[in-house]
Amino acid sequence: MDKRIDVLATAIRSRMVVADLIDLDLSYSPLYGQAKDAVNLAGMVGQNVLDGTLRLWYPHELERVTGSALVLDVRSRDEYSTGHLPGAVNIPHTELRDRLTEVTDAASGRPVRVLCASGVRSAIAHRVLAQAGFDSASLSGGMLTLRAALGPDATRVLTTEGEPAHA
Repeated sequence: MDKRIDVLATAIRSRMVVADLIDLDLSYSPLYGQAKDAVNLAGMVGQNVLDGTLRLWYPHELERVTGSALVLDVRSRDEYSTGHLPGAVNIPHTELRDRLTEVTDAASGRPVRVLCASGVRSAIAHRVLAQAGFDSASLSGGMLTLRAALGPDATRVLTTEGEPAHA
């Protein structure tokens, strides 16, 4: 962790932009890391947001989103059962391509706002949906961020009741 903080501090001091993080050639050892460091990956995600490849929505938009969009929860059925937004449709991200007709039917022309546990799977699902012509966006930080933003209200807002709308 300290290595990444040092790299990011140096990048800030050097007035680097998000795209510069992508091409940093950082050392690694296959036993302890991967070829693309978390700093490189942060740069890739940041650039995708800046260029519109990845559209995001945020917890402070929850009321507006639930009132005007289809919320698509792409976590596994087990994860969904631990707490989800009422009215959300659950289609695990691995099944999404084969179930786009269900999304079309459930959305009824509304935008689709996707969420998962941390944002990775919903970003993938967003790309699938955007390529299929949906007005889509991914919850920044996923359910982890949503629960943190809701704080004590999470138990009031999220439900474990009922079955997924589409399982």
